[in-house]
Amino acid sequence: MINDEMINQCIEQINSKFPIKEQHREFMRLLCHYLASVNTLLPAVGQESLEIAQSYWLQEGGTPERMDAARTQCWQYLDNKGSSIAIGDEVDTAMRAVLCVLYPTLDDEDEIYDVAHWFFQMINRLGDYQPI
Repeated sequence: MINDEMINQCIEQINSKFPIKEQHREFMRLLCHYLASVNTLLPAVGQESLEIAQSYWLQEGGTPERMDAARTQCWQYLDNKGSSIAIGDEVDTAMRAVLCVLYPTLDDEDEIYDVAHWFFQMINRLGDYQPI
């Protein structure tokens, strides 16, 4: 289980190693690595969206527009399933985690903390993952 202290330490470590413009990218790279372990829980739209995010963050491929389109498709999937508000099962949980890495920009530094805590709440629901 990844607790709040571990999350904060990870964020602080990234913040101390990278200039502010690179911190978001480095953090998203870390989240993409965690998501590789839940790929089998994802429906096709989630797997495709994760591939888009991995390409964007890990290989510096793709565009912000492609990330936005993937995020919209994920929300449409959850809406069609009746899960856009309440998280019903592991698939919903995994999809919420994928949504975290589909934001090509964040408005401010505090959003990294918010995204991190939400992401790891979802990951912790899916299993007993340890820090990378």
